Amino acid sequence: MAVRNSPSCCQYPYDGAKTAAEHIRATVESSVCARREQGVVGNVTLSVGVALYIPGEPLEAFVQRADAALYQAQASGRNRVVGQDMLRQVL
Repeated sequence: MAVRNSPSCCQYPYDGAKTAAEHIRATVESSVCARREQGVVGNVTLSVGVALYIPGEPLEAFVQRADAALYQAQASGRNRVVGQDMLRQVL
C-alpha cells in the first residue's frame, strides 16, 4: 500500500504522519543489511516519535512532544511508532 494513497494521509495530517511512519518502520524492519564481502550483516529497526505542530506554538514545544514520543517508543521495546496522543501522562 502506498502511503500517499491512504485517505487518512490526505485528510488528517497527524494520522497520515503516523501511517507514513509505520509504513517506513515496517519497510526498514523487513530490509536486510548486507555487505558484499560479509554477506548478511543483520537487520535494522526504527523507532519514531510523531507530533502535530499547533500553529503559533513555540517550535521547542513541538520538538519536545516529538522527542518525548521517540523516547517512549525506545523505552517500550524499540522498533515502534509512538504519537503524541500515546504519551504517558506525567503527573
